[in-house]
Amino acid sequence: MEAWNLWGCFLLVGIAFGTDIRSMRIPNWLPLTFAPAGFLLHALDSGMEGLLHAAVGMAAGFLPLLALYACGGIGAGDVKLFGAAGAWLGWLAVTELMLYSFLYGGLGGAAFLIARRISRIRKAAAGTQALSGEAAVLAWTAGQSPHSRSSQKPEDNNGKDGLPSPVLAAAEPADGGEATSPVRFPFMLAVLPGLMTLWLS
Repeated sequence: MEAWNLWGCFLLVGIAFGTDIRSMRIPNWLPLTFAPAGFLLHALDSGMEGLLHAAVGMAAGFLPLLALYACGGIGAGDVKLFGAAGAWLGWLAVTELMLYSFLYGGLGGAAFLIARRISRIRKAAAGTQALSGEAAVLAWTAGQSPHSRSSQKPEDNNGKDGLPSPVLAAAEPADGGEATSPVRFPFMLAVLPGLMTLWLS
């Protein structure tokens, strides 16, 4: 593989990385500009053989991710970008780039899940400490005289059924429904290191 193939693909992925980080999208003009440029440069370099090389590479980058897009795994911009990258790199290199990107994406996803799990454990521990503190307050209140206890009104505690409001807050889910909210991250965070690995290999 020639050096200009990699440099052109680095420019493509670098621009896509910037737009994906800023707006979680890859503009259509990017693959629609780089794909024909890849075909043109391959044609100038190797004629019809270069055009065939670019066409097979584009199909190798586009079709597998199109199937993944149909399953809801990635966005349409990623599919078109890999098609354009295949026009520059050829089928073998774009397949390697795909595998490296999925590897880094899997590692990043695992790290995110671990970090979220740790965050939930910390929230649950904080809720348990708050509940223990309220239990101590209730135990101390139970030791007061009957007259002082009867003078307190349940509504003064700002809770339900006479329970202090901090106890109710601690009894609520610590994650606040976070488990059901979808989390997205830019796929270019995995593609850029994948391309760097391809360059170094």
